[in-house]
Amino acid sequence: ATPGRSSVTGSVAGSVASRDAFGINLEEGGDLMGLHPSQQRRQQKARSAALAGQLAGLPAPAHEYSIVMPEMPDEADGMEGEEGECAREEDALDRHEREGAEEAAALAAEVATRSSALQRELPRPLVVNRELLAPRGDEAAALEAAEKLQ
Repeated sequence: ATPGRSSVTGSVAGSVASRDAFGINLEEGGDLMGLHPSQQRRQQKARSAALAGQLAGLPAPAHEYSIVMPEMPDEADGMEGEEGECAREEDALDRHEREGAEEAAALAAEVATRSSALQRELPRPLVVNRELLAPRGDEAAALEAAEKLQ
């Protein structure tokens, strides 16, 4: 026979109740195995009612929160950059809108330097009459003479 075998089996049976910090499991000596099934149910209901009473005695949860935000400096507090704007980082959407407005202004300035036909986006002529484009008068004679010399 192995010594200590009976002591090992005895310690396993009582180990669950000793670790139960809340007292929910059965206490030692309160085993329901020897009772009639109706008595077992009554005793189990009594224990669950006692546990429900203990849980009902707990304080209600408080759903109140206190949120504290750090104070943001106002734009008039002197935190201005070089251009008189607030020294915060520019938002991507604002930057995109500003760049689009700058591009539109540059395009409008470029279109303003073109002729009125190009501003109205009229089609260009297919055949160009060179006689109408040639200068007339004394300037024409001087240009023809310069071309002959070359």
